[in-house]
Amino acid sequence: MAFNCTISEQKDYFRPYANRLITLFPLFASLSHHAQNSLREKLIERKLQDGDTLYLKDEPENSIILVAAGHVHLSLLGPDGHELIVDRVGPGQLLGETALIDPQNRATSAFCVGNTCIWLLTRHHFHLLSNEPAVMATIRQLYFQRCRNILSLLESVALYRLESRLARHLLHQLEQSGACITDGVVVPIPDNQSHLATMINVSRPKLNAQLQQWRRSGLIEFGSDGLGILDVERLKICARSDG
Repeated sequence: MAFNCTISEQKDYFRPYANRLITLFPLFASLSHHAQNSLREKLIERKLQDGDTLYLKDEPENSIILVAAGHVHLSLLGPDGHELIVDRVGPGQLLGETALIDPQNRATSAFCVGNTCIWLLTRHHFHLLSNEPAVMATIRQLYFQRCRNILSLLESVALYRLESRLARHLLHQLEQSGACITDGVVVPIPDNQSHLATMINVSRPKLNAQLQQWRRSGLIEFGSDGLGILDVERLKICARSDG
């Protein structure tokens, strides 16, 4: 069941992260001091738990959501309950930005992963952002990038076998947030391997078998900070493979 926030909840929920708005969301740095304060006053803070629903597909786009802490999965659910995670949104990122660009109904459902803190801006206060050309230009760029990411996911799911799909996903994570280690690079992956399986549309046992095969061959290693990739060039070959 999706949560519903009323304006009256605003005073009760918005406080702990208030002075971190610009630190967490640099895209608002171009706002005047007055505009930043107005935005802070109108944001509604909610603290949620693992598995909580933010909204469901086809609900009206009546708000945009800023993720202050935790993660949110954007998912599509089939009639048999099968889930495909099409995006993972973390701290400092927005979701529901289409409400500012082309408001219709939600294209996906959104679920919390772990303890999550969000800031909600309702439709009544969209003008605080829509009247700011620099902010809107950045939000449009973020929206177009999300569309490109989803198209890449659909290409992988429809046209590539498991090994290639997983390799393409890891290379995308490498571009977004990879970090160097002694023998290669490390990329963040979900703590729950089932979530990673849902992101590339494969069963968990098959995903685990592929990861173990790569580990035995020296391509990857498991670490506390994520998945270590020991041979990026070889991973790129796997991503292009159709055999």
